[in-house]
Amino acid sequence: MEHLHYLHKSSEGPSKDCIVLLHGYGSSEEDLFGFARYLPKHLTVFSLRAPYSTGFSGFAWYAITFEADGTKWNDIKQAEDSIKTIKTEVDFLRKKYNLTGKVHLLGFSQGCILSLALSYHYPDYFHSIIGLSGYLNEEILPSEIKSLPNTHFYLSHGIEDQVIPVEWSQHSAEKMKRQGLTVDYHNYPTGHQVHPDNFRDFLKFINSQA
Repeated sequence: MEHLHYLHKSSEGPSKDCIVLLHGYGSSEEDLFGFARYLPKHLTVFSLRAPYSTGFSGFAWYAITFEADGTKWNDIKQAEDSIKTIKTEVDFLRKKYNLTGKVHLLGFSQGCILSLALSYHYPDYFHSIIGLSGYLNEEILPSEIKSLPNTHFYLSHGIEDQVIPVEWSQHSAEKMKRQGLTVDYHNYPTGHQVHPDNFRDFLKFINSQA
């Protein structure tokens, strides 16, 4: 199979843990890789490039089509394929770099949406997930949830977000908590981006989990 392009930062020391970064729509693997130097030093960092081009050096995990009336729809088939592709790629990278420890995910926007879906499809695989400016998309969850994720979640959203309404992530966090999941949820006074306080808080979270 053809593997995804990725950026990689080696751990400092013998740790077998890793964190995988999933960018948002129209971005690339270089976007979130700027976080790598601030993440716990013992983590091997991988930043993946999504498989679908959006033009202008941007990529997506699935297509989003905008109609003339302002509505939009997601390509669910591409999203489902990307879920499988990401899991296969993480398996490949763990084997290639001999990483047998914890696996963490950090996703922004579309990357967050897929990160949350991945935790339901593979409930015992990911130790923690940092989901920034996304939500739980019911359309790409398993049709039958046989077991809930054994995962620690950090979710955050900007209250001024005009791309993905903050209410969507709030409802997602509430639903996940009702399911009995461990969710650390935060709002910040910003739009569709990572607020400095959010950056500080998710670093605290990953340090507590790593």
